[in-house]
Amino acid sequence: MKQFMKTHNLQKWLLFVFFLYWHAFFLSSTAFAAPFAEYKVKAAFFLKFADFVDWPLDVVGNASDPIRIGVVGFDPFGELLPDEISPADEGGNFYFKVTRLSPDDESITRCNLLYFSAQSQEAFAAVREKIADKPILTVGDGKPFVAQGGMIAFSLEKNRVRFSANLKSLQKANLNISAQLLQLAEKVIK
Repeated sequence: MKQFMKTHNLQKWLLFVFFLYWHAFFLSSTAFAAPFAEYKVKAAFFLKFADFVDWPLDVVGNASDPIRIGVVGFDPFGELLPDEISPADEGGNFYFKVTRLSPDDESITRCNLLYFSAQSQEAFAAVREKIADKPILTVGDGKPFVAQGGMIAFSLEKNRVRFSANLKSLQKANLNISAQLLQLAEKVIK
C-alpha cells in the first residue's frame, strides 16, 4: 500500500510539473507574461516542496496548524502567494499562512519555509545563523543560493524553471526531502 501511495504521489507530481511547464511556456509567449509565468511556476513549486519534506512532528503534528511561509525582503510573488492558502487552493496536503518579513524580523525563526529572491540574497546571509539549527526549509533564487548554504535554489534556463538542492543544509536542519523530488532536481549537492 505504501509503495502504491508513493507511486501515486509521484504520478501526481509529474503530471503537475508537466502542467506547470506547459502553462509557463504558453504564458511566456509574450514579453509581459514571461516574468509572471516564471513566478507562477516558482510559487507552485515552492508550495509543493512542503509535500515532499519529512517534517518533524512539532511542525505537522497538529493538522489544523498551518505551514508558516516567510518571504524575506523583496517579494516577487505578489498576489501569487496570498496571505492564506488552503489545500484545496493549491492541491497539496497543507494549509499555508504567508507573511512578508524583513531580515531582522523576530518571527523568522517561527517560519517553516523561507523564500529569498535574487534581490534578497544579503538577507539570507544575515538570517543564516539565526536559523541554522532549526527545521526551516530555505528556498531562494539563483544557483549561488545553495552554494551559500540555502537548501533549494531556483534557476531559469531557456524559459524553464529548474531547481538545485543542497542535502548538507537539509540534513543540518534535520529535514529529509523525498528522493522523488530530488530526481527532478537539476543538481544535488551532497
